[in-house]
Amino acid sequence: MAEQQNKTVLTEEGLKKLEAQLDYLVSVRRNEVSEQIAIARGFGDLSENAEYDEAKKEQAKVEEEIVRLTNTIRTAVVVADSEISTEKVSVGTSVRVKDVDTGDEDVYATIEDEAEFNAVFDKCMAAVEEEDEAAALEMETVDLDGEDEE
Repeated sequence: MAEQQNKTVLTEEGLKKLEAQLDYLVSVRRNEVSEQIAIARGFGDLSENAEYDEAKKEQAKVEEEIVRLTNTIRTAVVVADSEISTEKVSVGTSVRVKDVDTGDEDVYATIEDEAEFNAVFDKCMAAVEEEDEAAALEMETVDLDGEDEE
């Protein structure tokens, strides 16, 4: 059971996106930050060097993101499109949020991983709470082709 909790459910597209982000950070961004640090060192005394401090902070952010992405990819469980249910909001579905008073709609792109799902869910719940739970919002799932589920 504990092993399953450490898994990250992703779509194939979501996994490719994370791999591309990781590749960029490792092969491009890490080198850019190293160059910034080297340039900042040339400005003199490191104890009073704001450029050096900022470059080191950026380096820490990049390395933290590399570790996070590596762990996410390492624990990824890819779900096939055929395994994705559109009966409820989950990984692989799109979400349409409609304000029933104004008719305004927002469609959130396909949810590719659990973190994105949680962010969309939290945003929807905040919108409902703003309306004092008066059911001013209507949520429905949309299948992968963008057609309404009836």
